[in-house]
Amino acid sequence: MLPGWEPDEDDKVARHFVGLSGDEVVVTGRYREISNAEFKIERMVTRKDLRRSGLGRRILEVMLAEIDSLNPSRVWLRSQIQVEGFYRTCGFTSCGEPFELFGVMHVDMERRRLVA
Repeated sequence: MLPGWEPDEDDKVARHFVGLSGDEVVVTGRYREISNAEFKIERMVTRKDLRRSGLGRRILEVMLAEIDSLNPSRVWLRSQIQVEGFYRTCGFTSCGEPFELFGVMHVDMERRRLVA
């Protein structure tokens, strides 16, 4: 088991994404379908010394491209307040009031797919 990895029951149904540098995991994320065509992005983590390198944005772009191919009605995530700005630059908007979760302030954010 990787240090800091906290498995949960959702791991069984989530689609996992991992970015490597050599043999080392440097960025991760997952998504899962919460209900019919509603997808939640979770477990977005970039190694601390590589934050602001574009790796988080790239893995999110890959996940969103796959989710978009599934014709989602809603795509959302739960962001820590400290990285809310990152998700805003990736097309997400806040959709609720900040709240505390596990001692850290969070806000729910969603992204609506543009319809042509």
